[in-house]
Amino acid sequence: WMSAIFSLQAMEKQVLAEGSKFVMVGLQSSYNQGVYGLVANLGSLVVRTLFQPLEEIAFAAFSRAQVTISDEPDARSTGGNSCSGGGDGGERDAAED
Repeated sequence: WMSAIFSLQAMEKQVLAEGSKFVMVGLQSSYNQGVYGLVANLGSLVVRTLFQPLEEIAFAAFSRAQVTISDEPDARSTGGNSCSGGGDGGERDAAED
């Protein structure tokens, strides 16, 4: 039952993602298909080039935020009754780095 649902979802995703190509194959000449493919690929190249710096900045910012969050002591280990024998886990963190 689940495999049938996943198969239907996969087919729906394929039709939605590639639907324009299916229509082009059925209704347009090979020249128009080529022009469409060229314009679509060049358009995506321009957008990727424009947004690449933004993506790199966001990746660096989120990476720094994750490092900051993971460096903070865990609330469970600062209570003094943790399973590791107490402390803030500084020795363990230093050994992992």
